Amino acid sequence: MKAQSEQIPRFGAKPRILVIDDEPELSRLLLTVLKRNGFEACAASTGTDGLRLSGEQNYDLILCDIDLPDIDGFEICRRIKQSPKLQTHPDHPHVRASGGRKRGDGIETWGGRFCE
Repeated sequence: MKAQSEQIPRFGAKPRILVIDDEPELSRLLLTVLKRNGFEACAASTGTDGLRLSGEQNYDLILCDIDLPDIDGFEICRRIKQSPKLQTHPDHPHVRASGGRKRGDGIETWGGRFCE
């Protein structure tokens, strides 16, 4: 069996990544780097838009800022984890949040598996 990082993307598709960040320069940089490295990537500048996009598409990874103007990143993690789509879809996305809060908040949110 192949290691997790060696698995071939489903149906030969590019892995899909959603970036949720309110800093436009950082979002543009991340999108450029991700696309140059073979990922399909899109961005949302608010938590509300990020949640909408995560409900409309399947993502392999969601990179989320903690300090967003409308919804903090940990609340986004909670909502994505609790979404009905994830209850019926076994290939749920891994969410990585970053920002100014202590690391323990994320571990508590995701039980140590997703959001550190």
